[in-house]
Amino acid sequence: MLKGGLLKDKDLAFIREVEGLEHNAYQDEGGIWTIGYGHTRDVKEGDYASTHKANMYLNTDLIIFEIQLQKLIRADLTQNQYTALLSLMYNIGATQFGDSTLLKYVNEGKLHLVPDEIRKWNKVNGEVSLGLTNRREKEAKLFVNETIHPFFGGEGWW
Repeated sequence: MLKGGLLKDKDLAFIREVEGLEHNAYQDEGGIWTIGYGHTRDVKEGDYASTHKANMYLNTDLIIFEIQLQKLIRADLTQNQYTALLSLMYNIGATQFGDSTLLKYVNEGKLHLVPDEIRKWNKVNGEVSLGLTNRREKEAKLFVNETIHPFFGGEGWW
């Protein structure tokens, strides 16, 4: 199983791409104040984050989420599978991820069922979100991609 500290620049680039960068605090589709690359802790209206600060938030947040992910995962994963699950968990939260059928399938070794489970996490307050649908598709594709994903930037780089 992959252990913490193994995220490479390409993995961070993937998460940056699916999160998107917002310098000014905004309320996401669920009404949560967010800034940078999906950072939510202690964010309030009027906050601003430079690109440097947004990267610091992301790096710190991902350390926390990696520790949580490693406590939950009992299966061996490829780098791409690990990155896809970390991206999902970062977006939906550790509690929801920990209670998910998706995690059950991962730990039971039913990895062929995971991409469809990833795609199910595309709703906000019960309504399908186009943004989340697109993100989940990218995460699902990354999960099944056995080659190392190069970062070329922009849409559809796999």
